[in-house]
Amino acid sequence: MPDVVYDKGSGRSRGFGFVTMSTVEEVEAATRQFNGYELDGRQLRVNSGPPPSKGDSFSRGQRDGGRGGYNNSGGGGGGRSYDSTNKVYVGNLAWSVDNLALETLFQEQGNVMEARVVYDRDSGRSKGFGFVTYGSMDEVNKAIDSMDGLNVDGRSIRVNSPTIYRFEIEQPPSPKKNRRALSQTLTRVFSEDYKKIEGSIFDPRGERVKQWNRYFLVAALISIAIDPLFYYLPEVNVEEMCMDEDTSLKITLTVIRSIVDMFYAYHIYVRFRTAYDAPSMRLLGRGELVLDPFKISQRYLKRDFTLDLLAALPIPQVRFFI
Repeated sequence: MPDVVYDKGSGRSRGFGFVTMSTVEEVEAATRQFNGYELDGRQLRVNSGPPPSKGDSFSRGQRDGGRGGYNNSGGGGGGRSYDSTNKVYVGNLAWSVDNLALETLFQEQGNVMEARVVYDRDSGRSKGFGFVTYGSMDEVNKAIDSMDGLNVDGRSIRVNSPTIYRFEIEQPPSPKKNRRALSQTLTRVFSEDYKKIEGSIFDPRGERVKQWNRYFLVAALISIAIDPLFYYLPEVNVEEMCMDEDTSLKITLTVIRSIVDMFYAYHIYVRFRTAYDAPSMRLLGRGELVLDPFKISQRYLKRDFTLDLLAALPIPQVRFFI
């Protein structure tokens, strides 16, 4: 019976699962046959052993006898307590790194008791940092010396003592500031990268973009209401017995419509500077927030630029002034 593990927040696969066999022989045969098997361009890791209980996290515990299985406790089946002093902080992680990948990365430096990547509660996406617990302080020092600055998936990770970064998880904001903090932190994948270019690139889920979209919606509704009024400009000139136009109404509509066009023009600028989600690596089924201005512009030019440009052109004003 197959069972793929999904993220509770996003509903997407976390990149691993479990398969229950009828006999031990079938388990051993499946392990020998499929461990290292390439599927959709990725090499599978297949190990035998009981899965963790529902109460435990899906980070793997201590390996049992070198077979790669899960070992929840020292024999009682309860959760294992870990010494927090033997923990290291791992920062600047790529979004593709999950608990299993983090443990695999650090197990070369010692006996990994627990590896945990911190995820955003709302989006289910990685926050870009995590913690690894070792069995001894010597292994902690070895991991810091060996892994700090290592390039993982194109990013240089930071490995330090967790006490330096304790404020990140142990000082939650007050209830009044919580909503504002969440809107500022956002649900971006590369939060550290985003902060470096925060002034030039907009987050698609950021408060600034949401507020602008509300303004633009009002401007679009005004534009829809204004355009039909241009057809009320013609009027009958009784003195000269001919058709004429209401000049005051024409000027009023032209001014209002031109102001609305400024919103359309600024909307094009915003679209050129707004990041987007792109499924690039697909390791966990989560999209990557693209921050490259060239890629953002290229994508916008191919998709919605032409329509937005036509909407921004002062066609109604020009039509009735010619």
